[in-house]
Amino acid sequence: MTKEILMGLAQRLGELVAIGFGTRMGPPRWKTGALGRTIAFVEITRPLILIIGPTMVGAGAVIALNGYPPLLKIILGCLTVMISVSGIHSFNDWADRKRDLQVWPNRPVPSGRIKSGEALIFSLILFAVALIMAYYIFNPTTFMVMLVSIVLGAIYCLFARDRIGYLTLPLIVGLHPVGGWAAFSPETLFLRIEPWLLFLLAALWQSGHIMVYSPGHPLRQIGGKTKTELPSLFYTPSPYTASVMGLLFLILTVAASIWLYFYLSLGVIYLILTILGGVLVLLAAVNLVRDADDQKRSLIAFNAATIFEVLVFGGILVDVFFRTVVIKYAPIVYEFLKANLDIVTSLVMIGCAVVTAALAFIVFVICAFTLLVINREPLKKIVEDLRSL
Repeated sequence: MTKEILMGLAQRLGELVAIGFGTRMGPPRWKTGALGRTIAFVEITRPLILIIGPTMVGAGAVIALNGYPPLLKIILGCLTVMISVSGIHSFNDWADRKRDLQVWPNRPVPSGRIKSGEALIFSLILFAVALIMAYYIFNPTTFMVMLVSIVLGAIYCLFARDRIGYLTLPLIVGLHPVGGWAAFSPETLFLRIEPWLLFLLAALWQSGHIMVYSPGHPLRQIGGKTKTELPSLFYTPSPYTASVMGLLFLILTVAASIWLYFYLSLGVIYLILTILGGVLVLLAAVNLVRDADDQKRSLIAFNAATIFEVLVFGGILVDVFFRTVVIKYAPIVYEFLKANLDIVTSLVMIGCAVVTAALAFIVFVICAFTLLVINREPLKKIVEDLRSL
């Protein structure tokens, strides 16, 4: 029974990850009702991909400041970016409502869980909220960078992707760290080279990210040759060529990330995270090149590239935090702990007890949900055994 529960949990976890990335393969469990609608509106925002925006924007911000902004600005900045990115994901699903009937039929709009008009209105509301926050919480320069990225994103969804190709997207994503820089140092945006180096890094990463994703879509036969569904840049490659292009872009991204370590004088934490992420993504990309027609390999490479982005730009955040916050306040914290050892020991013990209780409660809830909602077979067997007694 334990094995069945663990396998069920692993399967559900895999489903949740796929839903979070917008790559749901199977039909949704809840299609109607308040729960079904809520899940559909969360799913249309691509919740797991939302972490890409704040890490890129945050990297631009901390490099501009050579430190961290106030906590409230960090929270509001992350929220602003996530709302904006949620809007473009929702708008993309609205623009792809007909195409997704064949490509991703289980997404919220093609599956009928969200009406196409609702997806459009939802995205426009998110855009408006994000732009208002960018203007009033930060500054007009940040507002303009976000407005340009939203307009270009809409053009990409409606026209550029299908007519020109996937490689128009990197120019849009590259604006993320530029926006982070503009939020805290708008006067130096066009005077310093650092925000534009981050722009280049983000654009290179997005080029590899989208090209390894390309073979995962339905393929076409053109002139007797197998081609990807959409062009890369005025040219429609074969799945193999697309996967090789993705690998080359990711190699350049890894190289640029390591070079940035030296140019920006970043710390060893950033370098370790970059190397680990680079090995992961390059292995996944090479694996895709070996069999470019395998949709699962494409999705694995796509998800590995997403993780790599988080490690690289998140590594910048962690590294700057360690150098400007931890090292600065470590002596003060040490003296406090030394002077209040008894109190600290008690707090640690209480904290461990709370964490243990919380973890036990989470495990209980997951197991109960699995037995009562997702997979009732083990519970039925227990009931039958009890009745036989």
